[in-house]
Amino acid sequence: MNRHDMEYGTMRYAEQPVPEDYGALVAAIWTKAGDGAPNDWVEQDATPDGCVEVIHRLHGRSIWGEEQPTLFATGLNLTPVRFRISGDAMFVGVRLWPWRESRISSGPAAVPIAPSSAGSKAALVSRQGAICG
Repeated sequence: MNRHDMEYGTMRYAEQPVPEDYGALVAAIWTKAGDGAPNDWVEQDATPDGCVEVIHRLHGRSIWGEEQPTLFATGLNLTPVRFRISGDAMFVGVRLWPWRESRISSGPAAVPIAPSSAGSKAALVSRQGAICG
């Protein structure tokens, strides 16, 4: 388990074993949990790695320009993205291999992107072809 010390305490990150049947599709299954207070906000940077991630926030809050839903997908960014999570946030995520999008759907992928500086709701972008990379 990796530990990343924050001002309010510790943010715990751990990767779980990927079931053998999913190894060709799933790069990682991970959890992340904070032991801080709900009003303690932590800034995080997400660096693009070419993979799409499906993330379920189990507890707490997360903000990327605006409040994120409890279930979301991300990963098509070309540059690092800064977001904030509450100190009590808990997540589980599934990181998909970039070359396996065709195993999920034969159509284009739709994923949320950052809202505009005007503060509009997060837009959906539809992309043909490969999901990542």
